Amino acid sequence: MLKKKLNPRQQTEVRMTVLLGIIQQLLTTRQNRLFANRNLSLSQFGLLNHFTHTPEQSWTITELVEVMEMNQPGITKIATVLLDKGLLKSMADKADRHLLYQASVQNPDFELDFIDNTFKKLRGRKPKTMREDFAGTAISSCQFVKRRRGNTATAVDFDSEVLDWSRKHNIAKLTDEQKQRIELIEDDVLNVTTDKVDVLQAYNFSYWFFQERATMLEYFKRTREALVDDGLLFLDVFGGSECYQTQKEKRKVDGFKYIWEQAEFNAITNELKCHIHFHFPDKSKIKKAFSYTWRVWGARELREILAEAGYSESMVYRQKFDPKTDEALDEYIATDEAEDYACWLGYIIAKP
Repeated sequence: MLKKKLNPRQQTEVRMTVLLGIIQQLLTTRQNRLFANRNLSLSQFGLLNHFTHTPEQSWTITELVEVMEMNQPGITKIATVLLDKGLLKSMADKADRHLLYQASVQNPDFELDFIDNTFKKLRGRKPKTMREDFAGTAISSCQFVKRRRGNTATAVDFDSEVLDWSRKHNIAKLTDEQKQRIELIEDDVLNVTTDKVDVLQAYNFSYWFFQERATMLEYFKRTREALVDDGLLFLDVFGGSECYQTQKEKRKVDGFKYIWEQAEFNAITNELKCHIHFHFPDKSKIKKAFSYTWRVWGARELREILAEAGYSESMVYRQKFDPKTDEALDEYIATDEAEDYACWLGYIIAKP
């Protein structure tokens, strides 16, 4: 019993509070009955309702904690349940692995600058025709035809899915005139026959897919046949002690994290099993977005096979390092020497 008499306003507030409490109790009972039939809790519905206001917007767990005024473990648990039920899509669900690969691994402008400058230095002119082996999305070929009017490119890959992706996402962005100067070929690089080109590039270490020396020799013979007399073969290569061990390298890219994993290494066969993973701010992941099984080839051995394949000369352009910090630089020098760096990147250029 109240000891103090309430004024009219206070009496109204008490009645309103009681009524709102009754309404809230009835609403909660009805909601629980409704959601029970749909295998959905009230808290899960609340989070889903939040997303309906801006369905195209992506939210991190940290952002949801702030706007929903809940603790992080609670939000994480609710979001995980909704993702498992397929009621929410994570950043990983929405991501395109080929776009992520292009953003984190490839740098066609830098690579084509290196090709142009090196070709001009060695041959006295800039290349006009190029073949891209193991082309994947053919982003390098697309950029090559955009560089200069008259440039032509042929992209070769045996994966029809990635070539279809290229047509939809990369080729489609070219002008009609540029599209006439690029060709995508679905074939094995060991079998394909193309017009002779000024430059043949095999990048991202894809040719390390060939683990037998005889197969690598055959591939190099095929590349030599595909070059004009003053053409050049461009290969990338890496070395150092880190090549021969399991490890993970993590790097932040705009909007996601790139993880390079060397998962298994066979010290007898030099077979290396690798994966690329992508992690996102909302804690979602694409595990093993790309997987590779390579043989780790040494630069010297590759040059010996190139000579056996009929190339007249080959040279290594090794990544430079800052003499004070030992940090790798985006500059490459022609050399036959390298200190015992844990990891170094380079290119092998071969003349027919």
